[in-house]
Amino acid sequence: MAVLPPYLQPLVVVALHTGMRWGELAKLEWRDLDFNTRSVAVTEAKSGEGRHIPMNQVVLTPIGE
Repeated sequence: MAVLPPYLQPLVVVALHTGMRWGELAKLEWRDLDFNTRSVAVTEAKSGEGRHIPMNQVVLTPIGE
């Protein structure tokens, strides 16, 4: 993580803790995140179907805390 540019670090953390692919991460919009249910809605998955991915505490914790 230390060798990554700061702007990529959050994306790598989310990828590692959710199993999301780069294409899924790149297409995320704020409306895809549901903090009440702690899930991410992936509308265009590789399989062609949507899915919901749970967010763990690491993903939910703001950077720097």
